Amino acid sequence: MQATSTFTIRESSMADRAAIETIYPEAFPEEDLLPVVRDLLRQPSGVLSLVAETDGGIIGHVIFTRCSIDEANNAALLGPLAVTPPGSARASAAH
Repeated sequence: MQATSTFTIRESSMADRAAIETIYPEAFPEEDLLPVVRDLLRQPSGVLSLVAETDGGIIGHVIFTRCSIDEANNAALLGPLAVTPPGSARASAAH
C-alpha cells in the first residue's frame, strides 16, 4: 500500500511569516535566502506569496513576482521556492 499525503496551497498571510522563515534554512542550509524573501514579502504589490500546508503546518513556500517585459507584455517570475525536507517527501508521496 502506497502512503499518500494531501496538502493545501493557499496565499500566505502575516501570521505565516515565522513559519516561512524557518523553511528556507531547512531547505537551503548552505544559502541565506531570508534577506531576499523578507524583501519580497515587504513589497506593497506585484508579489504573490503561496504556502503549502498540511495538518502538521506549513511545509512549503513560493513567491511569484510581476515583471514587465515591455509596455504590452508582463510575466510572472518564480522567486524563491522552498519545501521542508519532510514536506518534500510528503509531496513526492502524493504524486
